Amino acid sequence: MSILTKINGARDTAQLVAPLKDGQRVYFTTAELGCRCAVCQGKGKLAAGFSTDLLTIRLAWNKPMFVTSCCRCISHNDAVGGAKGSYHIYETEIGACAIDILMKDSILRADLVELALKLGWRVGINRQFLHIDKAAKYYPAFEERKIFLY
Repeated sequence: MSILTKINGARDTAQLVAPLKDGQRVYFTTAELGCRCAVCQGKGKLAAGFSTDLLTIRLAWNKPMFVTSCCRCISHNDAVGGAKGSYHIYETEIGACAIDILMKDSILRADLVELALKLGWRVGINRQFLHIDKAAKYYPAFEERKIFLY
């Protein structure tokens, strides 16, 4: 059984994800954080406190972060080949607690991995992107790995 339990109707009642900003400066837009499927078009739900954690790492990084995925509905997650219990899925009681950042440069990738681990994130490494999540914060009994490969 998956640790993520779907909430029936969550996709239909989801709201647009608010842009993530500090004062007037926008660091992540609705389009970046919300589900990108044709049905959701920016809708989703972030786990409580996840936006604060995301803003913290973005400010500490102090470089652009190009988002490839954050919130996903179950249908979109299936369509892109996401894990069945992906932490990107927002149709749960908790909401999404993961984000993928485009990261092709190996030196920058290593620097962001180091920062993410220092700030308590879990990290998944791929040649094209970094997956970072706060799964251990929301699912502490299930997540012990700090770093993994795709």
